[in-house]
Amino acid sequence: MNSAVAQDFIEVAGLCKIYHTGGEDVHALDNVSLSVRRGEFLSIVGPSGCGKSTLLYALGGLTTPSAGSVRIEGKAICDLPDTAISHLRGAMTGFVFQRFNLLPTLTIYENIALAQKIRGARLQRKERIGEILDRVGLGGKKGRRPSELSMGEQQRAAIARAIVHRPAILLADEPTGNLDSANSEAILGIFTTMHHELKQTILLVTHNREIAGAAGRVVRMRDGKIVDSP
Repeated sequence: MNSAVAQDFIEVAGLCKIYHTGGEDVHALDNVSLSVRRGEFLSIVGPSGCGKSTLLYALGGLTTPSAGSVRIEGKAICDLPDTAISHLRGAMTGFVFQRFNLLPTLTIYENIALAQKIRGARLQRKERIGEILDRVGLGGKKGRRPSELSMGEQQRAAIARAIVHRPAILLADEPTGNLDSANSEAILGIFTTMHHELKQTILLVTHNREIAGAAGRVVRMRDGKIVDSP
């Protein structure tokens, strides 16, 4: 096997996603191909509506492509039954979205513990959740509810929820989209630290080129296509 091919952790080939809207076909993804190495920090940048979020959701098994393939460690996830995709997603992938999606009636600790339970994993020890909260700077606020946190702190909590099970892949869709510049910089610092210390493969979607520049490689999209992939 070619050594360059052996390094590819995620492989996307000829990916298409077509939505039928108002009697017309809208190509959200148009023959997209991409390779991501294990442990790489990659950003996908482009204007709103260019297909970058759709690509991220296809990589995470949250949407089914109309054509093409997504392979993780050589396994074609598009060919798997829904239960297998859900298991793979729960075991290997963490998601961070622009909207924090925290349950308002639960504390931050309870939000993270519930996420573990939903994944079907054994509940992590209190020490483990505490360690993750310390890592994102919320060690003293685990008993707070989302409404008692700033927006930046809520995104930190969402990141903690996404990484508590040590996923190999972290997918982030506009994670700084609701934040000011200071909080955006802090969140990017957390991603950079996780990349270096935990060796996670991180794919970050953004429309902001400055945010995208924090990654080791930047892929640019426009009109459902990749137009620049160094």
